[in-house]
Amino acid sequence: LIIGALIFREQPPPVKTVLYKGYVISLLSDGNVEAIRTSNWKKDKRFSKALQQYNPEFLSSDSKTLAMINKEKAFVWSDEKFGWTEIGRLPRTEEVILYSLILRNRFFVIYPTSIVELPSNRVFKIPDSFELSQSLRDSLMAIHAAKDKLWFGTLRGKMGGELLGLDIESGEWNQIQHIDRYINSFTEDDRGTIWVV
Repeated sequence: LIIGALIFREQPPPVKTVLYKGYVISLLSDGNVEAIRTSNWKKDKRFSKALQQYNPEFLSSDSKTLAMINKEKAFVWSDEKFGWTEIGRLPRTEEVILYSLILRNRFFVIYPTSIVELPSNRVFKIPDSFELSQSLRDSLMAIHAAKDKLWFGTLRGKMGGELLGLDIESGEWNQIQHIDRYINSFTEDDRGTIWVV
C-alpha cells in the first residue's frame, strides 16, 4: 500500500528570479524559464512556455511590470496579449550586459561603461574619473533602484568598496569612495530610507 510519494526532479539553478503578479518566475541556467504560482507552488506550464519565447537572457520585474532582454532586443510582458511586446533594440556593442532593471516603468540595461535606458535609448556614460568602468566590470556586488536613483555597491578587495549613485533625471553621478567595507546589498524601508549592508 502506497500512501504518498515525494517526487524530486533535478533542474538547473536559477540565474535570476523575480516576482510578478502571483508568480515566482525563474530564468534557469539552461536558458529555460519557469513560472511557479505562489497560490499553490505549482508550475504553470502554459505561462512558462509563453515566457520562453524570444529566448530571454535577463529578467527584471518591479512586481507590476515584467521585462526581459535577449541578445538583441528588450521586451515587456503583456497580460492582454499573453506574450512579449518589443520595446527597443539593444545598442551594438562588444560589452557584456551586467544587469537589467526597471525603475518607475523605465527599463535600464547596465554595461561596464554605460547604462542605457530603453526605449528612449538615453545613455548614461560612466565617468572615467570614477574608474567605475573597471569597478562595475570586476566588482559589482549589489544594485538597488529607488525613487529617481540607481545605486551600485562595489567591492575593491582590501581597499573596501564604493557606493555609487546615478540620478536618472539629471544624469548626475555620486560616489562615496573607499568605504572600509564593501557593499554587499541594499534594502529600503517604507519611509524611503536606503539601508546599505
